[in-house]
Amino acid sequence: MQSNCSVYKYLIAAITTILAVSAITPLFAGPDLDVVYISRTPRYYKYDVSYINGLDPRDWANGKPYLTAQEAAKQRWPSPGETVVFTAVVKNPGDAPTGDFTYKWYFDGELIQTSTAPSIAPGGRSEFTYTWQWDSEWNDHTIKFEVDPDNIIAENVETNNSREDRTNALSFRFHVWQSVYDWFLTEAPKINPQIASFEDWAQMQLALINQYFKEAVFPLAPNGILERVRLDEVVVEPEDTPDPDPWACHAPPDFEWDCRWGFTPAEYPRIFIENPMFITGRYDWGHHEWGHQMGLIDLYRFDLGIDQNHIVPLGHNSTRNFCMMTGNEPRYSDHTAYAINSKLHKRCGYFGEYLY
Repeated sequence: MQSNCSVYKYLIAAITTILAVSAITPLFAGPDLDVVYISRTPRYYKYDVSYINGLDPRDWANGKPYLTAQEAAKQRWPSPGETVVFTAVVKNPGDAPTGDFTYKWYFDGELIQTSTAPSIAPGGRSEFTYTWQWDSEWNDHTIKFEVDPDNIIAENVETNNSREDRTNALSFRFHVWQSVYDWFLTEAPKINPQIASFEDWAQMQLALINQYFKEAVFPLAPNGILERVRLDEVVVEPEDTPDPDPWACHAPPDFEWDCRWGFTPAEYPRIFIENPMFITGRYDWGHHEWGHQMGLIDLYRFDLGIDQNHIVPLGHNSTRNFCMMTGNEPRYSDHTAYAINSKLHKRCGYFGEYLY
């Protein structure tokens, strides 16, 4: 017991020391061109449902979702022919200037623009835009932004120089508190040298979700889950910002995005320090919770214990026990594949939406 207490005290002291650092210095010397995300504007609201309660007197609180007339009339996607703007955000999480650099835009794999940009100072950022006439959310296109394509600049991390998104992918917005963001600059690279920033880690997580989508091949989903996700924005919150949603997503409503999550100092980086595999690989807790924001339900609810069966003394486990929405496994079940494909390119809005 004494030994465990000592270890616990040491861990708390270490976390406190990390969070108390005021002068943030990246782990590696040198510059780093980091394409952190590509935003798409204008943005339109996802669904904001209302509920009718009391339809089942045995379960009054679980209401049936519905859309008000005003909510049903809202625009969800850009209109055909509408001008949309893609904004690539590039940061330098290194501790040296990047120097001038070349950048390129690609659309559907074809080079559409090449130019040169001025140096980005340590800790600085630059933005680059490309406009396009929207056709339809039903058409799958890709937008890609790349910096230093010829690898002229020696960088700390060379794998974060480009990002490519599907234009009609579901959008994520993450909120990260300053101390957590700083931890990703100084400590996370010691665990995973391939990430230089919080955004690099976030992009890795969404790339894994897209990978699992592709791999979810079943008889009625021969091409896997057809939807894709993308990182649209990261907001670095001042340290004294109150948690806007402490019992759920730790983020404000963010109705212009499909999914949201907040990384508050009350939980992070402690979770990552205690579970370093979340830095080198998938953050399985997050993947599961973000699945709910994409409308998915907890499939372990299909489990039936003997004590829950009031007809006969029999119980059973869900046949989808080894998937993301039951045991946080790195795969999506046929139930999930069919669920997401049934609402393909529909904006998100509520838990279990495909059931309605």
